[in-house]
Amino acid sequence: MNFEQKRISRIIIFTILILWGIGNMIQAQATHYCYISTLGGIIYKVDLSNCTSDSIANLNPNNNPYHTIDDIALSPSGKLYFITFDTTTPNNHIFSLDLTTHIVTRLGSLPQFGSGADALVCDSVGNLLTITGDTLHAGASLCYIDTLNASLRYIQTVNEFPAGDLTYYQGNLYYNDQSDKLHLVTLNPPNDTLIGSANCTELGANYGLSTNVVDTNQCEPYMFLYSNTNICRVYPQTGSTTPWCTDVIPNNGTIFISGAASLYYNPPCKPTKPNSIIPIESDQKFAMPDAFTPNGDGKNDLFYPLVTGGVTVLDFKIYNRWGQLVHDLPRPWDGNYNSTPQPEGMYMYHLTISTTDTDNNPVILSKEGGLTLMR
Repeated sequence: MNFEQKRISRIIIFTILILWGIGNMIQAQATHYCYISTLGGIIYKVDLSNCTSDSIANLNPNNNPYHTIDDIALSPSGKLYFITFDTTTPNNHIFSLDLTTHIVTRLGSLPQFGSGADALVCDSVGNLLTITGDTLHAGASLCYIDTLNASLRYIQTVNEFPAGDLTYYQGNLYYNDQSDKLHLVTLNPPNDTLIGSANCTELGANYGLSTNVVDTNQCEPYMFLYSNTNICRVYPQTGSTTPWCTDVIPNNGTIFISGAASLYYNPPCKPTKPNSIIPIESDQKFAMPDAFTPNGDGKNDLFYPLVTGGVTVLDFKIYNRWGQLVHDLPRPWDGNYNSTPQPEGMYMYHLTISTTDTDNNPVILSKEGGLTLMR
């Protein structure tokens, strides 16, 4: 092999390694694994596809009864943040855990607005958020945690105190409160919307929340509620739950889950291998508009596929330019999200329909594209 052939071989191998790494990073955003913590300080890695778990770290090896692990959060860089509560002070302390080396770093003690911070989540760029009691703003407050100096920065007031966790689902922030109810929090405009009861009391106390893609062939995110040593699936449209895993960690009557962390943020993800959904071509039995004007004049106020007979819309989602889901119903979109008119600009849609092919066989088809909202 001459010098030029060796050079080309190295380039090909290097390119393959880069693409393999990028593929792994993309798949990591849609992982079916999550991390859970117990009050006693054990961290478990849980495979939600088969309800198994492995203990990976003990954050309280001396079994100090005065220190409890309140919650955890996973950052895009792979750090696991966790909050402890010291009953002798009382103070919240913030730490980070390197999941590769298992090195724990103490970041400092959090200031006390009021009651302690016991709910954590990282957003898609690695900002760490919490909800804490706040005597300065009369209630519970959503705050950023500055991990460099262990300080809190107020964002906005929310309606209730969390039971122990926050999660991002389809680009939106959710938390479960101490009365077993699910809330949706929006930052712009600031709002806290009660969704409904997210109750797994038949399985124990409700604490952790996470969002994961369990079947990476379908890319549908699921929200999970962690209760005692068990897991429920939560339906964020209503807050209703169904059991998912039981006794996912060893249960001796004294161990139970205090928090959960995952790495799923914004749609859409891409399937890791082909499935039965076929892309829609331009000669199918419907058409998609590329713009609409929801200004109330009765003309072009709704966005929806223009279909003929024999077509059923199964799924119809619309995302704004930041990846936030603003419509998730198989019916026309009126340009509003949570009863708030959305701004003019570009949006993306994802559509799934059922119809028949030229031989009259049933098929499921999908299409995604862009649209412009004008007022």
